[in-house]
Amino acid sequence: VTGPGACGIPDAVRVSRVSGVQLTRPARMDCDTATALDDWVRTGLLPTIGRTGGGAVGLQVAAGYACRSRNSQAGARVSEHAKGRAIDISAIQLANGSRITVLTDWNRGANGRMLRTLWRTACGPFGTVLGPDSDRYHLDHFHLDTARYRSVSFISIRRLRARAASVFAGSTGRNSPNPVGASRLGGTPSSSIMNNATDKARA
Repeated sequence: VTGPGACGIPDAVRVSRVSGVQLTRPARMDCDTATALDDWVRTGLLPTIGRTGGGAVGLQVAAGYACRSRNSQAGARVSEHAKGRAIDISAIQLANGSRITVLTDWNRGANGRMLRTLWRTACGPFGTVLGPDSDRYHLDHFHLDTARYRSVSFISIRRLRARAASVFAGSTGRNSPNPVGASRLGGTPSSSIMNNATDKARA
């Protein structure tokens, strides 16, 4: 994915599901970020939600790739969203049709406790995890990113890249089936998939 200035995603993928959990809309990102998302879903989301509401079946995507500054503020540094290294999640969709939302459930009973656990478990796979306790820009979603200048807490970039190579080899038939519903974005961009700033961002 190419974009003006510092925007763009080298070796981009388009992710529609991770470990059986569907994204409400496909999100474009780099391989390291797709792998981190899959790790968080497998080791954080699915065990934490368990059988609540029949289990987690979807992630509400608030923002993916977008060529913009941080928090869409004039004069701010380029956002990790502009590099395909970030995704914002605003809700967990459950099998029974209900949702656990960051905006309404963060401080509410059992759902709030699960959201706080999800926020903490994301701090392993992702280098930056922001939420309602961070600032006013993140009251309604989690911001998860793999910014390269930060040190990733528990999973090194080398490990992420090794896992990414293994995961995406599956989509070419060289290994086991790909647990990440992702397709590589290459060649000439199409306007429907590759528009530089189609993903609107709220944070």
